[in-house]
Amino acid sequence: MKLDKIGVYIICYNEEQPIEQVLESVKWAGEIIIVDSFSDDKTIEISSRYTDKIYKKEFAGYGGQKNYALSLVSKEWAFNIDADEVVTEELKDEIAGIEESENVNGYFIPRLNYYLGKPIKRCGWYPDYKLRLHRRESGNWQDVLVHESFLIQGKAGYLYNNLLHYTYDTVKTHMERMCKYAMYGAEMFARKGKKIGAYQLITIPIIVFFKKYILQLGFMEGYHGILISFFESYYSFLKYALAYDKMHGRILEEK
Repeated sequence: MKLDKIGVYIICYNEEQPIEQVLESVKWAGEIIIVDSFSDDKTIEISSRYTDKIYKKEFAGYGGQKNYALSLVSKEWAFNIDADEVVTEELKDEIAGIEESENVNGYFIPRLNYYLGKPIKRCGWYPDYKLRLHRRESGNWQDVLVHESFLIQGKAGYLYNNLLHYTYDTVKTHMERMCKYAMYGAEMFARKGKKIGAYQLITIPIIVFFKKYILQLGFMEGYHGILISFFESYYSFLKYALAYDKMHGRILEEK
C-alpha cells in the first residue's frame, strides 16, 4: 500500500504532552486531519507544525467526533489513531507492504497498552485489536459517547505489529478519566432505557475484578495488575451506580 494514499485522522483536546510524538510517528501519511475540541494548551501550536488541516468542533461524544474527522479525509484509505497512540516503524513498514485487495476493506491492529510506563500483556489488555485502518467509505463509527468502535462493511484483515497506546501515566489521570467515562457510560445506559438493579452494584464489580486479576492473570503484572483490576472493577461499580441514580430519579419524576 502506498503511504501517500492514507489519510490519518485524530481527535484531541489538551494533548500538548503526547501530541508531538504521535504526529511525528505518522508524518509519512498522505495527509493528517486534526479535529480539536477547543484546547486551551499548546496542542494546536504543536499540531500546526505537522499539518494545516486543523479543525475545531465542540465535543459531542467520541463516535460523533471521529465520524466528523473521517468526513474530512480525502485519501482512499483512512487511519485513525488517538492522541496518546504512536505508530512504530515496524507497523508503518507492515502497512507499506500490504498488497491491496478489493475484498479487504480494513485491518485490525494489535494495540500494546502502557500503564504507568509499563507495557501490559495481561488483564485482558493485549492484543486489544482495534479496527483503525480502513477504506474511507467502508463504514462509520458508532455514534456513542465512549467506547466507540468502527463498523465496517465487508471483509477485514489483521496486522501483526503493535500500535503503542500510552494510556495512563499517573494514578490521578486514571481516576479522572475513569470518572468521566463512568458518567458517559451511565448516560448511554439511560438513553437505551436499560434497567439497573441494586444487585448489579455488588455482583458486577466482583465479577470484573475476578476476571481481570485471576482469569486474565492480572496478578502476574504485580502492582500494575492490582491497580488495573481494582480500577476496572470500581469503574463498573461507578457506572452502574450513576445509571441507577439516573433511573431512580427518572422514576421519582414520573411519579
